[in-house]
Amino acid sequence: MKVAIQLGRLNAKIRKEGPGALQRIADAGFRYVETDGVVEGSDASGRKELDEAGLRSVAVTFNLHDFHSRFDGAVATAKEQGAEYVVIEHLRLDDFGDGWRLMGERIRRWVDAFGAEGFKTAYHNHRMEFAPDEGRTGLESLLEGAGPDLFVEFDVAWARKGGQDPVPWFTKLDGRIALVHLDSTCLADNDLCEALVRAGHDGKIAYAVVVPDPRSADPVPEAEVQFRNLIRLGADDGPLLAPRGNS
Repeated sequence: MKVAIQLGRLNAKIRKEGPGALQRIADAGFRYVETDGVVEGSDASGRKELDEAGLRSVAVTFNLHDFHSRFDGAVATAKEQGAEYVVIEHLRLDDFGDGWRLMGERIRRWVDAFGAEGFKTAYHNHRMEFAPDEGRTGLESLLEGAGPDLFVEFDVAWARKGGQDPVPWFTKLDGRIALVHLDSTCLADNDLCEALVRAGHDGKIAYAVVVPDPRSADPVPEAEVQFRNLIRLGADDGPLLAPRGNS
């Protein structure tokens, strides 16, 4: 399991500081990032700037409705970013009027379309997917409707807000979780982080994504602490970095 950082929460800082912000993220130890689909190649977190900082985009997030109006643009953005995964992160409540399974069946169209372009597709949960749905959760119904090629970007904080213990889901969705979103409250939970790293070692999860707090005056040092904690616990991101000031 590799450790990435979500850049979407840092867009304002990146635009203000320019490529220097990306270099600070790389200097903190990160090598992988998740980018926002609204960010085009001319933005500070475009492919050229990522390459210059030694960063690689593993996933790019979109609003589901972007696919209807600008599918070609979404494909172009994901290719420009060099992403592996396209993530459906933003939805509208009226998307769910026909039920979770039918929602999944509609998403399958985009899973197939992005698959034909060489991308894997993942679905980002919020709290509403954990509501009961005919003896299981809405998330399980959605995944059944979408078929086996849809992955999950599992958001731990939202799962907790939905009344769930996230850890059993790492096994329950064995083979379906591609990325896990972790905010600062989740990363402060050592038992959770250890369970996540174990799941990564078992091949259940590809990327742990650190989600910075946009309210912080300087979220990068905080993200670095979180990165180093995951590495200390055994996340497979190469050798543990030496403490600052050491040769």
